[in-house]
Amino acid sequence: MPEEKMPGEKKPKMFDLTTRKVADFADKGAEMQIADPSNGELVDAFIRVLGTDSAEYQKRVRAWLEKSRAKPVKQITLADSEKSAMENRIACVIGWRGIALDGKELEHSPENVRLVLTDPNYRWLCEQIDAFMAERENFIKSSGKS
Repeated sequence: MPEEKMPGEKKPKMFDLTTRKVADFADKGAEMQIADPSNGELVDAFIRVLGTDSAEYQKRVRAWLEKSRAKPVKQITLADSEKSAMENRIACVIGWRGIALDGKELEHSPENVRLVLTDPNYRWLCEQIDAFMAERENFIKSSGKS
């Protein structure tokens, strides 16, 4: 039975779930501004990534889980987990701008993403990417639906 409204009572504002289709937003990606690891200041370099709700990321996680289920628990190593995380990260970097190596602009390509992200000198960049990807808010803001 519907509740009766009192005279002058305002109808509660509804929350439209269609404004929070996080998987759709994550599939489009969002741009992350890189912070200098020496001081935390934002620099003029940007990386476009898919979110953890994206179809690509979820497909890779499911594949890893299926592969892991086929092995006895003791055979799953930290190295296996780290390799899987790196492959997910590389696949989810879909663009960048303002990135240079040795003073020369580095074009975005899967090979260049792998070159940068697998270099231990840039582990800090992997950490920034992981943190950004995990925040749904970054993808909702990017969609213009905040």
